Amino acid sequence: MRAGSPRLILDLHDRGHAYDRKTVAAGMKRQNLRVRQPRTRTTVESAL
Repeated sequence: MRAGSPRLILDLHDRGHAYDRKTVAAGMKRQNLRVRQPRTRTTVESAL
């Protein structure tokens, strides 16, 4: 699951916690947590 600071803020808010985006981003940086980037899609052309 990819979850950056904006998505984590929404999850924390749903659980009753109120944190600023920058606070969550700083905590993620402190713990060396990064969002996994989606893979780029490549198309393969078939030779007919």
